[in-house]
Amino acid sequence: MYPQQQPCYVVGPGTGVSDEDLVAIYIPPRSGAAGDALAPEAHPWHERFDVLEDQMIHKRYMAMYDRTVQFTSGDGQSHTVQYDVVGNPRMDFRFSVAFPFHPATATTPAQVTVVREYAQGPNALQFTLPCGGFDPKKHNNLRECAVAEMREEAMLVGGEVVELLPEDHPGQSELKWSRNKFKPFLFIDPQPDPSGHAARDAEEHTIEVMRVTIPELYGIILGGQMMLPSRTGVDLGVGSCACVSW
Repeated sequence: MYPQQQPCYVVGPGTGVSDEDLVAIYIPPRSGAAGDALAPEAHPWHERFDVLEDQMIHKRYMAMYDRTVQFTSGDGQSHTVQYDVVGNPRMDFRFSVAFPFHPATATTPAQVTVVREYAQGPNALQFTLPCGGFDPKKHNNLRECAVAEMREEAMLVGGEVVELLPEDHPGQSELKWSRNKFKPFLFIDPQPDPSGHAARDAEEHTIEVMRVTIPELYGIILGGQMMLPSRTGVDLGVGSCACVSW
């Protein structure tokens, strides 16, 4: 935390959250000693690492690469390190996250549609936002991918679409050891798919769709039950919704 900073409230009027439920985050300083430490050039190895080899050693749904990286110091000394790196080449190492937001009405608080499905890593049911990989044969861009995944997983269509990262942003890295990147999209007031049909893949048979309030959503997160890319989508999506007058 950064006690010298004023809190920036990312949940506000129009989301159905009372004052005592407001969630605050602190923005780190970008100037002075702490700000200088965040600058990439402050790192002693900045722009002095080179991938010497990226050999695929396994491929099924995901692929694993044996990556050899050479680090070179300012005085010209170098050493190499080998890493395990994973990613999905079939989706061009890209995927989308959809944040379906349902504004508050006279009778209901603001809600978010989430899905709960089987996560093979932790071997448990986990919560996520609708997410899915980019398919070059089906999608022209990640926005189209997000639209398709929201319909496939949450059975929702339409709504105002807001890109939560700049258009020229390369995407948020999924994990430290992953080649995959993602972009989140906010969907304001999407509606149920009139077809009532979800064209899901075989591994998605465990999906359960539900709506939760903003406090319930943060309860899921604080309970460690939401996957990290979806958590990023929540933070950016709720922050964007707080700036909108409903």
